[in-house]
Amino acid sequence: MDALAVRTEHALLPDLANARIDRRAARRHWSRQVFAPDARVFVARHGRRAVGMIGADLKIARHRYAVLRRHTYLHSLFVLPAYRGSGVARRLVGLALAWSRRRGATLAALEMAVPNRAARRLYGTFGFVPRETRFTRRLGGRPA
Repeated sequence: MDALAVRTEHALLPDLANARIDRRAARRHWSRQVFAPDARVFVARHGRRAVGMIGADLKIARHRYAVLRRHTYLHSLFVLPAYRGSGVARRLVGLALAWSRRRGATLAALEMAVPNRAARRLYGTFGFVPRETRFTRRLGGRPA
């Protein structure tokens, strides 16, 4: 599933996402994610097959003047193409947000590719609204 997610991300963001997967680096990343005390990976299964996933990282501000003490960063939402439109992504996002609330998070944030209209619609149903715009530019060459 990870390799398909990487290829899908590359199709949406060819300038930013690599088309090739480094399996060793991916294994290290997900091992850290699974065992981190302030992070969770939610996996949707159909039988024994993993059909979707989302990661949630709880960020805790340690600085005494921080306005936002706890927030969650959602990432890596992916559902296998055959299961899209069946509510899997909705369920995963709902689980990640519920987990975040139980841990005291007062805000959830995420990033997504501009061309991904389905993700924009999904996140909009949960009340996510655009708050920042990120601009990119190639350095030493033509604009992105």
